[in-house]
Order: sequence, then structure tokens, then C-alpha cells
Amino acid sequence: MVSLYPPATLGAVFNPHTTAASQIDATLVGGGAVSNSEFGYLDGITSNIQVQLNTKGSVLSATNRLDALFVGDGNVSNTELGCLDGSNSNIKTQFDNMNAMVISTAGNTSVLATRSVLPEFVSLTTDSGVIGLFLSSTPINGLSTTIYNNSSTTNHTLTNGSALLIFKEFINPGAAAALAKNVAPRTTHRLWSQGGVWWWMQVQHTLTATNRLDAQLVGTGLVTNLEFSYLDGVTSNIQTQIGNISPLGVSVSASSDYSSNVALPAYLACYPGGGTIEITLSATPPNGLRTTIHNCSSAGVVTIMTSGFTPIFGMVDDVTHRTSSQDIGPANTILLISTNGLWLWSQVPTFANIDTHMLYMQAEIDTKQDAIGPTARLDASFVGGGTVSNTELGYLDGTTSNIQAQIASLNTTTNGIAILNGEFLSYGPDDAIPRTLLAQYNGASAHTTLILSDVPTSGVGFSVNCRWGYKRVRLVVTAGALSQFYNIKTNTPSDEFFVEPGTRVEVFASQSVWWYTAFLL
Repeated sequence: MVSLYPPATLGAVFNPHTTAASQIDATLVGGGAVSNSEFGYLDGITSNIQVQLNTKGSVLSATNRLDALFVGDGNVSNTELGCLDGSNSNIKTQFDNMNAMVISTAGNTSVLATRSVLPEFVSLTTDSGVIGLFLSSTPINGLSTTIYNNSSTTNHTLTNGSALLIFKEFINPGAAAALAKNVAPRTTHRLWSQGGVWWWMQVQHTLTATNRLDAQLVGTGLVTNLEFSYLDGVTSNIQTQIGNISPLGVSVSASSDYSSNVALPAYLACYPGGGTIEITLSATPPNGLRTTIHNCSSAGVVTIMTSGFTPIFGMVDDVTHRTSSQDIGPANTILLISTNGLWLWSQVPTFANIDTHMLYMQAEIDTKQDAIGPTARLDASFVGGGTVSNTELGYLDGTTSNIQAQIASLNTTTNGIAILNGEFLSYGPDDAIPRTLLAQYNGASAHTTLILSDVPTSGVGFSVNCRWGYKRVRLVVTAGALSQFYNIKTNTPSDEFFVEPGTRVEVFASQSVWWYTAFLL
């Protein structure tokens, strides 16, 4: 009988009865390295596997990043995506919570109490009915806004809707806090929160004949309103006028040139000895120049002349007789006046001997500028070695003590800057206080305390800068004496004061007390 089945050795390979229920094991195919599970991964393949793998990119990593243009709809570049760096919360929410630039309200009330931010500018626009701006009675630090009352007749009100006294005037911090603050017609107020208080300061914006600008708000702030008022009546350049003021008296013993007209003295005492000295005057003098020239010698001659040869000297009682020069004999005096381009002169009566002696003394006296006053000041270049100008002398304005001692007392370490970053910092009477103290303390305590000498040395001065976000600085004196601090603007004393965040305070010592004034940063 012939068998139709293969030998027993082929039974594991060939199964003539293979069906869907009894497939060939994948390990029996090829080299046998592919399992049934691995073979099953071919399910769904639609084209050559190797070709597909070759078209794929490398594995993404820190050095092989995906380009932002391959994400989403491809509209965002890598640079634009990088702008997300630093975001710490939902961006849309942050935009929604940003300050409105301007809020203009004509309603009866405007509630800002629930805002975590305030508008940059609030304009109150109604003349009928009072607008009440309700602010938070427990404001967080750092809120700020500018409020303008656009009404011409109505006072509008800032309040917190509670019984808390939290409105304080910045330029008068020693005054009691108030429940509310009126915003007068056509005025602007700056408002900010710090330490649970709403601080405010009126901003001068409309200048009129009754609302003038303070002179100390111009330039360096060194000129007061009183000093500024001295300009009233000035008709030309002040420095030029000062430079043209003639000295009262001059004594000369050699030939001198006054042809520039600027320094023609009112009295000229000449000492030619036994010879001759020449006094050269302008050949084209302006009207109104005047001088008295005396020859103090008993033998010499004084000749007055010009730089030209035009007959220009004439006698008062005979103006038709003119000469190009004129001699003044020993012990004689003439009065010289310029008019219509001429020098007119007349003889001044003299008295022998005693008159000469008196004139000599007068000449000596006249060389000293003794008639000094508000309208006839001494030129600074006439003092000492003459190297100090009027401008340089003016820099002494405001000096209260020895300048060199003040310079020597300055703290030159770290460029004269100290950092206030602790609870206490003390400066005694012999300590050099840095010119600038930067407050950047933000610890658990309420503020930094700066302790100063209760008997300060006049001329010592410094500034305290406290930026937004840091704790305020409290200034006191060592012995706790009363009324050691005086506000320059209000001339009011206090036992202590605070430098609030966002402000700079200038402090200086004078008359054994500390003076201060505050500015916004």
C-alpha cells in the first residue's frame, strides 16, 4: 500500500490540514527569530517598512528639538514660542487683570474697592452731583492711580466706605489721617497704597495768576520765590550789567588804558611822580560816562588822551575849543563827562596842601569798595587772588559749615552708598554718613530703623531712597529728643518720620536739628 503522508520527520513542517484555526507558527518561518507576536505587528502595514523608517526623523531630545513651526497650524515661530519663558500663570487671565489706562466716569458712584489693580488714570467728568470713588479699606501695597476732577464747580470725594482713617497727605505725613479726601474742581491728585494707607499728593498742573509755579520746582531748585522775585525790573542780561559796573575808585602810578569803557572808575587818583603818565580813554565814548581824575603829584603831569588823534577833549565852558589830548598839572583835578561823542572836562577847584592831602586820602579810601549793597555788589574776581568768579562764588549759596570739613567727612567707601537691609543702622555724631542710603529691606519686620545723632553737625547731609516693593524706613535720633526733624516744605517739627516706598528723602543738619524734604522716585 502506498502512503500519501510524508515521513514522520516532516510532520512539524507540513500540515495538509492547515486552517484559520490552526495557522503555521511564525517561528517556523525563515530563520525562526520572529515570534507570532512580532509577526502580528505587520498587520496594517501598507508599504515597504524600511522605506517608511528611512523617512522618519531622529528621536527628539534636548539637543534635537522640534521646530515650533511643526506644531499646531505652523503660525508660531521658535522666537515667538520663546516668549512664553517666564510665564507663571494663565496669560489671558493676566491680560484681563491689567490696569485700564483711563476710566472716565460721570456717574454718581464708581466702586474700585474690589479691584486688585487700579486704572492708570481716572477722570471725573460731571458738574451735577458728587461722584464718590469707593476704594478698598484694606488696600494691598503698590496700588496707584491718578485722579483728575474735570468739573469746574463740584468737589468729588474719595472714601473707603468704612470708618477707617486711612487717607494721609504725603507732603504732611505728621498730620492725622482722614476718613475721606475731596478732589477739588480742576485739580489732579496722585494716589497710592502702602502700609494699609491711601497716600495722596496734589499735582500742580494748571498755572494761572493765582496758581503760580513755585520757583524751587525750576532747574536745580536752589532759587526761592523771594530770590526769583529779584528779577522783577531787570531789562537786560544781568551778568553783562554786573560786568559793566565801574569800580568806585582806582589809584594808578603808571600809564593806564581805559579805552574799552567797561572799567572806567568813578574816581582816578594818579601818581606820576616827577614824570608823566598817560590815561588812554575811548575815542568814541558812549553818552553818560563820568570820571574824576586827580593828579596827586607835586611835580609830574597826567596826560589824558585817546587811541586816535581826533580832537575830542573840550572844556565845558568852551566846547568849540577841542584838543586830541589834555594835560592835568600837579595837584589839579578835572571832572570828565562823555556826551555826543566828546569828552567834556572842567577844572575842579583845589586847595593847596591840605586839599592835596585830603584828596590823597580820598583816593586811598576810594580804592576800597565800601559802598556794597544789593544793587552794588563786589565782583568776586576782586577778592583774594582773583581766581574765583561770581558764578563759582555763587556755589557757596546754602553752605552752612566748613566745606573742607564736610568733604572730609563724606564716606567714600562704595562710592558713598550704603544699603539699608536690616532692622537698625546707627550713625553717631562722629560717624561719616554715606551720601546715599538705598532701602531694600523686605524682611519680617515692618520697617528699617535709621538712628541719627540727636546733636547733628551742621552741613551733614544725605538722601534715603526707598523703591517700591520694599519696607519703609523710620528715622529717629539716639536720645529720643523731641522735635528733632523739621519738614522743609511745611516747617513743622516731629519726633520721627518715615521714608515711604517709592520716595526719596533729602536730609541735612542745620541749627542742631535735622531738616528733610521728600520727592517721588
